Amino acid sequence: MEEKIAPELRSTYIMLKAAFPDGVSPEEYFALIHYLYEGMSDRQLAQVVGLLIGQEDYVAILNDVYKVHSLDAKLKSNKSVYDRLVANGYNDWLEEQ
Repeated sequence: MEEKIAPELRSTYIMLKAAFPDGVSPEEYFALIHYLYEGMSDRQLAQVVGLLIGQEDYVAILNDVYKVHSLDAKLKSNKSVYDRLVANGYNDWLEEQ
C-alpha cells in the first residue's frame, strides 16, 4: 500500500502507521481526521486516511473530512488519539507542514 503514497504524504503515512499499528477504531476515526486537518488539505487528508484504513472510496472519506467541521468540539475531547499522534511525532509533523 505504501507505494501508492505521494512523496509529500509519505512522512504522514509513516507517522500514522506507527501511531495506529493495529488500525484506526471507529471511535478514533473522526478524531484522527480532526487532528490531521490542521496540517493538510482536504484532498491530501482523504488520500492518506484512505490508504491508512484500506478504503479506496476517496469521495466517502472526503465527505467525512467535511463532516468533521460540524463535530469540532466533540472531537477535541478524544485525547487518546491526540496522545498517540504526539507520541509518534505529531508536533514535528505539524512544523513540517
